[in-house]
Amino acid sequence: MKRSEKSTSPQRCASYVNSTKFKKSKRRNKEKTHLLNGCWRTEISVTPETWENKNASIKAPWQVWYRFFDPQFKLKYPRGKPVQVERMNSFKTLEDRQEATRKIKSDQEKLIDHFKYNPITERIMTEDEESGKSRRSRIGIY
Repeated sequence: MKRSEKSTSPQRCASYVNSTKFKKSKRRNKEKTHLLNGCWRTEISVTPETWENKNASIKAPWQVWYRFFDPQFKLKYPRGKPVQVERMNSFKTLEDRQEATRKIKSDQEKLIDHFKYNPITERIMTEDEESGKSRRSRIGIY
């Protein structure tokens, strides 16, 4: 058979689609939390994923991380600004590190969601009630 006469059998197509080029990414779709001024953040995650287990390893460094998206900085951070916190690694026992990780995770959620902190501008965002425009104020956190 000549090259132009080859047929594309379903088996050949399936093997091509299943090649490494088309394998699905292992990334999970993170939940979005919408905030003020069109900003949003991904779900706050902890690495390693087994950090809550009673046999989790404390040999490797842990981190709390998420991505923060601000439409005003779409060109600078097209995939969002990655925010990473690793303050729990100073704890040497598993229980202490897990407790510190829970505290850091809840503090980050409060800071972003409740206090409307923007880690890109390092400011607290507030809604100006009269004009509907947002006002950003500087804060000295972290």
